[in-house]
Amino acid sequence: MSQKYEKLIELLRKFNHREMQEYNHRDTQRKMEDNKLTGIIIGLAMDVHNALGPGLLESAYKERLFYKLVQTILLVEKERAMPLIFEGVKLECGYRIDLLVENRIVIEVKSVEALTDIYLA
Repeated sequence: MSQKYEKLIELLRKFNHREMQEYNHRDTQRKMEDNKLTGIIIGLAMDVHNALGPGLLESAYKERLFYKLVQTILLVEKERAMPLIFEGVKLECGYRIDLLVENRIVIEVKSVEALTDIYLA
């Protein structure tokens, strides 16, 4: 191989390595942000449960959690429609996301009368 060609290959390797480092850094930052955000959400959900207590309908917990999330200045959407795409066809099946936080974390609120074996890991 010519010396010029070898230098070009070396430059490409360095560029790709640098690019991968930047991607990994951004990915790590995003994961850290998601973990922090998830921690905030879980804390607020616990606050809601402790304030309202057990035994209410899902809608009560959802409304209160929505209120608490909005108070923290997070971007929150309630009852966002979610289409089902099957074989390239968009089907409007009426699926709705309970709460969507910062356009990346989905919260599906559940309320049960009692914890059974199915809920235990």
